[in-house]
Amino acid sequence: MQDKANDDTIRLAMAPHGKAVVQKNPLEINVDVDAAGRVSIARMPLSGELLTRILRKTVAEYGTDVPVVIRGDGQDEA
Repeated sequence: MQDKANDDTIRLAMAPHGKAVVQKNPLEINVDVDAAGRVSIARMPLSGELLTRILRKTVAEYGTDVPVVIRGDGQDEA
């Protein structure tokens, strides 16, 4: 099943030593960074300032235990 919140145009590099996720934290924040350096969450483009505000608000509401996953494009910009 494809995760509709993740940007499927992001081509992730292989992580041969990464551990598989057994159970995902429902508060997890996935930040996508495309090959051009554009940042988005759930396919919504964000400025650096807006990303900072979102992360600070999350910490204020839920503490520092919220996982943040940064998904960087493994491809060079064409």
